[in-house]
Amino acid sequence: MHYKFSLPIGDWSGDGHNYCDFFPYKSNKPVTAIREAHFKIKDVTGIDIERICSDYRDSSIDEKTRSALLALNPACDVISEWIDFGVSSPRDMANLWAWLLQKADPDLVLISMEDDIPMLPFYGFD
Repeated sequence: MHYKFSLPIGDWSGDGHNYCDFFPYKSNKPVTAIREAHFKIKDVTGIDIERICSDYRDSSIDEKTRSALLALNPACDVISEWIDFGVSSPRDMANLWAWLLQKADPDLVLISMEDDIPMLPFYGFD
């Protein structure tokens, strides 16, 4: 895993509500290959990733998309909370996107770097 990139969840362009979270991942392929996988997601899985939670303050997925995700893998941990509760967080969305990228390109391996990045504790006692 010698490639790194971030998945932006939110208003990455700054032309709307200006809030965006960035989730870092390690990859076995460069970002150009991951970009190509992104554009294959809909053709390979039937899921339009760009339509999920695409409206302002939207944190749920519609029943049609939920059913399609279940059909891809009914035991997938990435979507289990959405299946049960119908609500997502930015982290859930990043995990779903990474999962779909790997479905679109089965040779792609993505590992979240969430646990690899320590926070600087700037107040309080050690």
